[in-house]
Amino acid sequence: MLNSRLKKLKEAVAIFSECLAIDKFFLEAYISRGNTFLDYGNPEGIEAAQCDYQRALAIKPTYVPARYGVLCNTPSIILVLILYRFYCLIVS
Repeated sequence: MLNSRLKKLKEAVAIFSECLAIDKFFLEAYISRGNTFLDYGNPEGIEAAQCDYQRALAIKPTYVPARYGVLCNTPSIILVLILYRFYCLIVS
């Protein structure tokens, strides 16, 4: 099952990459490919996602989905979210 999921993620990345080869200003493709990279669940995926979010911001600095992607995937924010979830478990 895990191998099948990884194969589908790689297919999705390939499709978004094809879209970007046709139109390098297709912001939604950068965000979607970045989100797919995040689904890989490894440091390389996080780094690739950050690159895609940064590319989208280079094209349109006010693009909210790209800003959200960068913000939510910085190490300090991830740590804060993990600690908050842990806190919620303890309190409840």
